[in-house]
Amino acid sequence: MGSNQRQPSSQIILELNAEEVRDYFLKSENYCGLSMPQYIDFTDLLADINKILSGKNLKDFFGQGKKPNKYDKNNDDIVYNKNGSLMK
Repeated sequence: MGSNQRQPSSQIILELNAEEVRDYFLKSENYCGLSMPQYIDFTDLLADINKILSGKNLKDFFGQGKKPNKYDKNNDDIVYNKNGSLMK
C-alpha cells in the first residue's frame, strides 16, 4: 500500500477498495496475532496464491456454484494453551 493509504483494521476493511484489500491480505503478518516461531511465514505461499489468482475470478476455481465453505479441509485449527503458547 502507498504511504497515503490507511492501514485496514477489522472495523474498516469493508470500506477498502479491491486493491487495498488484496494488498492487506497478501501480507503474512495479517494472518496471525499469536507469537509464532520465525520460521512460520506465509509470504511465499501468499505470493504463489497471488500468481494463481491474478486476473481470475474466485468463482472460476469452484465447480457448479459450490461455495468455498462447502469444501472440506479449507482451514486448519491451531490449538494453544491458556498462556498463549502453542500446544505440541
